[in-house]
Amino acid sequence: MVKRVFTHLVLLTGAAVMLAPFILMLSISLKPPGEVFSPHFALLPTQWYAVENYTAAFTKVPLVRFLLNGFFVTLCIFAAQALTALPMAYALAKLRWRGREAAFAMVVLALLIPPQVPAIPLYIGLWQLGLLNTYAAIILPSTISVFGIFLMRQFFRTVPDDLIAAARMDGLSEWAIVWR
Repeated sequence: MVKRVFTHLVLLTGAAVMLAPFILMLSISLKPPGEVFSPHFALLPTQWYAVENYTAAFTKVPLVRFLLNGFFVTLCIFAAQALTALPMAYALAKLRWRGREAAFAMVVLALLIPPQVPAIPLYIGLWQLGLLNTYAAIILPSTISVFGIFLMRQFFRTVPDDLIAAARMDGLSEWAIVWR
């Protein structure tokens, strides 16, 4: 009983820590500018400025355009990663071919490279291709995700080999097995 209470207490504390920035952000968005920088902290505002603040946010800057840009870029990156990472992960998990272990080792080693390391070469490459200040400059560097390959490989390893063998006996190609 004590262990269960302790576990729940730890989980509730973790949830509070994770939710605190969002609650604070929402609280600040409801306050007038003078109250935001007040030395006295209050979660609920004394004067509600929700309508004024949100109206200003949507009229002074093209916030809807920013949100649509983010949605479009996210959708493109998701589609590109699905098209690249899924087949590679399936090949690493379920197909037998020479160099499979070396390819997986390269994926794991690529996970160790911080994203800041290729930043300057990526910038130079995008500049030489004339892609700066375009959607492609955001999308192309994110099309191949080694973390996505690793994560999906781990998932494909949980799929029983008998299920894949049955799919092959039913006449499905390797591509059809990956996508179903």
